[in-house]
Amino acid sequence: VDKTYRTNGRRAIAGLSMGGFGALSLALQEPSLFQAAISLSGALFQSLPSNMKVYRRAFGTDPEAAKRFKKINPIDLIRAGKAKGLGIWLDCGRKDAAKFVIGLSATVQALVDQGHKFQVRLREGAHKWEVWREAFREALPWLNKQLRSSR
Repeated sequence: VDKTYRTNGRRAIAGLSMGGFGALSLALQEPSLFQAAISLSGALFQSLPSNMKVYRRAFGTDPEAAKRFKKINPIDLIRAGKAKGLGIWLDCGRKDAAKFVIGLSATVQALVDQGHKFQVRLREGAHKWEVWREAFREALPWLNKQLRSSR
């Protein structure tokens, strides 16, 4: 990316749903690579959801699965102090599935507990493109400022 585009070493990452989990997780795991992360309706959970097939496939069902999840879980990474210096935008629809709204709340609480500044929006709507389009329209000017400011 840096060879093709004029990034000046400034990068951001964004995703929605499981991609929101991934974007935040990657940014927190590699804080020197990213200046900002946007998670829209992120699949953010305090512990490994054992009732969801996709998580069982990704992390397994053996006794070590929860440990593998914890190593990359955004909430745990925030609690471990990995959010320092990272711009974070969290966004979710009020009518999204309860697990997404609860995950947003837990992530916000972890950030507050760490004294981290961040942006959060709980807007009307559900797990739909209409919500994410509105969120991106609002988040992009914020992202521009994040990428222009120095750390």
